[in-house]
Amino acid sequence: SLRPLLSTALYGGFAAAVQDRDDAGLYQDTAVSRFIDAQIVAADLDDHDAVVTIQFITEQIKITRDAEGTIVDGDPDATETITDIWTFRRNTRSNDPNWQLTQTRTPDDDVPEPSND
Repeated sequence: SLRPLLSTALYGGFAAAVQDRDDAGLYQDTAVSRFIDAQIVAADLDDHDAVVTIQFITEQIKITRDAEGTIVDGDPDATETITDIWTFRRNTRSNDPNWQLTQTRTPDDDVPEPSND
């Protein structure tokens, strides 16, 4: 269901991470408990594509469970402040109102060019 909302490259990375966890018999629970801030940090027009980058700061609880449901990583009672930077793209000539997520990163990541696919 996420496929139309993600670029091909980003979807491939997400699908591989999910498959790796499945193969290991693990599943991840992530709960966003609070949005602290969301700011547009960049906006541009690339030919007919609008490109917007947003920084989200949230409090999250992340835990990983094994096949029996036992927590193998994380603490269900501890929130973690997470900063994510997401880049979205939309063809302004398209009738489709949806934006496509083309890149996710943290502030410490190197910044590759967002994908056009």
